[in-house]
Amino acid sequence: MRKFSWQQIPSTIISEILCNADCEGVILDAEHSNFSNESLFSCIQTVKLCGKKCGVRFTYADDHLVRTCLDSGIDYAIFSTVDSIQYCQKIIKMCKYPRHGGQRGQGLVRENMWGTRDLDKANPKIIAMIESKEGIDILDEMINFDIDHFLIGMYDLSASYGCVGDFENENFLNAIKKYKLLIPKNKAAIHLVRNSLDVEKYEDDFSFFALGMDTTVLMDSYKLILNNRGI
Repeated sequence: MRKFSWQQIPSTIISEILCNADCEGVILDAEHSNFSNESLFSCIQTVKLCGKKCGVRFTYADDHLVRTCLDSGIDYAIFSTVDSIQYCQKIIKMCKYPRHGGQRGQGLVRENMWGTRDLDKANPKIIAMIESKEGIDILDEMINFDIDHFLIGMYDLSASYGCVGDFENENFLNAIKKYKLLIPKNKAAIHLVRNSLDVEKYEDDFSFFALGMDTTVLMDSYKLILNNRGI
């Protein structure tokens, strides 16, 4: 089982703290946060220098931002709301070097230590976020592409079925059931925002877990302290 922390606060201090947790790496959320290119690069650098894996979640396949993060040396490129075959093709071309079937440009950048390491080698793992009914509907086609993980975004997926946050809703559960039938465990991934006990609920079907968020963990922990309940 692979466990990753989820970071929204654009601070290298937060990155370093999360790296000291018992996790394989940190996912930087460039969708629901206010990272600048510079702060994103600095957090990637911090995570990597701490010896952890680093992923970035992108709102969409923005050529400049994705290339900036690839050049920074990220291990996982995570794309929000992948729900078409054309989009699958686009993100693969963006992330892979030409001899691996993509169109990624080669530079002397941090990813290869400015030319002192092998070039044309380090392709990141590609993660497609399944966050909509449309994504569920074409899973049987998407699994044929060179995508490493399919990451369930619980809140957006439930919202797509008209039951935001209701993870026991029949329509949501049917979507998860279809997902489990199509996606093998080694490619199955899920983001569990709050209840860590849910890991036990999903560990038979998923191998990749993004857990919590720095923002909600901070807020929930202080609520416990202020209510004299400890953490």
